[in-house]
Amino acid sequence: IHLPFFGQWHVSQGHDGKITHKEDWKYAWDFVVTDETQKTFRLPGTSVDNFYCYALPLLAPCSGYVENIIDGVEDNEIGGVNMNENWGNTIVIKHTDYLYSKISHIKNGSFKVKKGDYVKKGDTLALCGNSGRSPEPHIHFQIQATPYVGAKTLKYPIAYYVSKLNDKYTFHSFDYPEEGQQIMKPSPTALISNAFSFVLGMIFNIQVEKNNQVTNEKWEVFVDATNHSYIYCYETKSIAYFVNNETLHYFTNFKGDYNSLLYYFYMGGNKILLSYFKDIQITDSLPIAGFFKGAQKWMQDIIAPFKIYFKAEFTSSITEIDNELNPSKITIASKAISKSGNKEQRRIDFEMQLENNRINTLTIKEKDQCIKATFIE
Repeated sequence: IHLPFFGQWHVSQGHDGKITHKEDWKYAWDFVVTDETQKTFRLPGTSVDNFYCYALPLLAPCSGYVENIIDGVEDNEIGGVNMNENWGNTIVIKHTDYLYSKISHIKNGSFKVKKGDYVKKGDTLALCGNSGRSPEPHIHFQIQATPYVGAKTLKYPIAYYVSKLNDKYTFHSFDYPEEGQQIMKPSPTALISNAFSFVLGMIFNIQVEKNNQVTNEKWEVFVDATNHSYIYCYETKSIAYFVNNETLHYFTNFKGDYNSLLYYFYMGGNKILLSYFKDIQITDSLPIAGFFKGAQKWMQDIIAPFKIYFKAEFTSSITEIDNELNPSKITIASKAISKSGNKEQRRIDFEMQLENNRINTLTIKEKDQCIKATFIE
């Protein structure tokens, strides 16, 4: 489930909010748009047209079928509320059995879809309004297990979003927006998105410099019988499975030679945000296979139900960009660190340079060893 709007919005009421998000309806969000002074409107603020979020497009948060629509409820004047038609104009979308989303307080007569329509994630549904129990323009958004307009809420996370506080951005994965946060849906940056768009049949020809020796490798992208994408290295017979969901590129599994360049690529590009936000950092855990072997790995298997003693951590961030609005060159730095307890055992630093809509170079540094891979166009 994704956020149902473009751009940056403010969470005016979150879960278990102080006004209306109580009891059976506590797992919901109210969203508005604010300016730099945290006001929701431009002066004079006496009509719905003065409010920043009014008439902005509302998007399908996930693919599904339009289960229910209420329309024909007039937008309130500012300060007025319609207690008889509490939810105002509303849409309910069925995403799968026992999983529905609902958006309320929609602008009268603004629906772009009708009951029974199939919508895809990101399709425009309607416009933000001020109908129902709504003293000023905003949207009410909730997840529920049944198709009814008055159904109780279901606690269910938003897949990916970015929050902003004092010009600092934080990436959230399957989390719950909190009251007072400024949040937005990540939009792909063309250079990053294109560089990590690995399609079926794509071939990588790579020149590898290691220990003053130069070798060449060939990788190819395949899809297996279960529709999972992977990169195959012809020289090492290694495989790295990956996913690209338009928000993230991430690797899911590796099989083969743990000393191969493909394994280093699997670690260095383990989780890459396809959008640019200044100083944002992406973190995750890595499988311990490849870091710990023999007795250490056996010991972890024994104690795993009680304590994770051996672990590997991943971090990535953009360290250089030539143009924040339309970049032609980006450098992504990442690192993989393995630990036993709190003691660092192994650290590998990676640097990927993106240019011409592709990965140009990958540099790997570990202790005194340096490997440079050049992706030949």
